[in-house]
Amino acid sequence: MAKGKNLSDTDEIGTDAKADSNPSPRKKRPFVWLIVLGLVAVGTYLIVARPWQQPTEEDSLPSKAEIPQPQLSGLSPNSVAVMNSALNAVKQSPEDGDAWGKLGMGFYAHEKIDEAILCFEQAEKLAKSNPKWPYLLGMVIAESDFSAGRPAIQRALDLDKDNVDILLRLVEFHIALDDHEQAEKLLVKVARSESTNPRVKLGLARIAFAKKNWSKARYHCEEALLLAPMRPDIVELMSRACFRDGDTASANRYAEQLEQLKGASAVWSDSVLSEVMTMRVDAETLLAQAARMESAGRVRESLETLDQVVRSYPENAEGFLQFGQALLRAQKFDICARVAADGVKLHPTNSELLFLKAISQLQLNQVDEAIETLGEVLKLKPDYTEASFVLGNVYLKLDKKEKALKAFREVLRYDPVMQPAIDAIKNLESK
Repeated sequence: MAKGKNLSDTDEIGTDAKADSNPSPRKKRPFVWLIVLGLVAVGTYLIVARPWQQPTEEDSLPSKAEIPQPQLSGLSPNSVAVMNSALNAVKQSPEDGDAWGKLGMGFYAHEKIDEAILCFEQAEKLAKSNPKWPYLLGMVIAESDFSAGRPAIQRALDLDKDNVDILLRLVEFHIALDDHEQAEKLLVKVARSESTNPRVKLGLARIAFAKKNWSKARYHCEEALLLAPMRPDIVELMSRACFRDGDTASANRYAEQLEQLKGASAVWSDSVLSEVMTMRVDAETLLAQAARMESAGRVRESLETLDQVVRSYPENAEGFLQFGQALLRAQKFDICARVAADGVKLHPTNSELLFLKAISQLQLNQVDEAIETLGEVLKLKPDYTEASFVLGNVYLKLDKKEKALKAFREVLRYDPVMQPAIDAIKNLESK
């Protein structure tokens, strides 16, 4: 397995700012390019990869008996239906490359790596003109051997030379494998037509950084940040380039900005990998997709996805909570109140859902109802300091000072250093 250089050995800016500027997907779970999903990191996924060889024209097609059978135990009913549909399509048309590819996407979505590789190999062989299958083959192979995945990405680009997403993915493979000359050639080519693409600017910055051209790396990072100011990977590289360039003040400033961006997505949009994720239909995946949609400004689609979650998975309290919080942010307070109320009916001991219900009631000026709901929250969870603090502010606005004081003191009982509560008590006691 080829390994990229560790560029962080001498950096001294902090853990986040020390991260290597090259991507390291071999250390992450499948869908490292999607999950964020910043979104959604869930630990290290270890696999034992089977030997892989590029398919040739002479390879014989597998018989129906050789079609990999999905292990469906533990999957949601919707995921089972999706996988069975894909499996049946291959059984009915074993020479349909796209059917094989669809089945491979299902395996990939459910982290069945060996089965996904087999399906994508057959898909590439049978659907020779479709770049999607060698692209996905390269991505899944790269989960265990980055260098072995690169030829398949190159074959995908050969089939669709103008596909910017595939080209930039190949660039990232080159950079990760320290093949900066090939990466730069592709970036210079695509930069002519993608002059406002921050992913291109970041690629150029990474190459300049690898070549120890700190000022050039900073220049490209500055261009990228103008186009995508909230991307942590750009901010991280900018901090490191400033440090290497001797500008510690700027390095620290960007390191502080990076700290504020914890949890922000560092995943580039990818329509093919997004399609893979549609094969995994469970509440957690849909919730992650909704979060990504909202962060990308696709609020309506996010709310529709969340609505699907609470309808399909009413047993999932997190779905109601995330839906209600998104509705609050969208200022759809009446719908939020209904969603929270429905969630509380199904999950009456969930204090977070009760708190959401109280907040939505306050937004609708249903003050008495909100006070009652906040009381229910605190009966369930007396140390819910946020609920006590909100209750104190409600009483304060109603000019019920003694009740407000009691609520704020209850906050300090469980969180004695909560400054807003301390300040509220001081103001009340000084009057």
